[in-house]
Amino acid sequence: MSRKEMMNYEDSLKYYRDLHNSLDTAKEEGIEIGEKRKAIETAKTMLLDGLSIDKVVQYSGLSLEEVQYIKL
Repeated sequence: MSRKEMMNYEDSLKYYRDLHNSLDTAKEEGIEIGEKRKAIETAKTMLLDGLSIDKVVQYSGLSLEEVQYIKL
């Protein structure tokens, strides 16, 4: 393999790895967003069912500030 071919090959591998890492990152971010949305929906339901803010924080994994904001 010539030097130019080797450089092209290495560039192509780098591009592939960068693309793969970008997709992995996007997938992880999507999962995190989905989990956060589910926690918010669960917290809303818990609040509507009359659970205390402390219990909602404990069971939902959301912060006190987030639950107080949802309650508004």
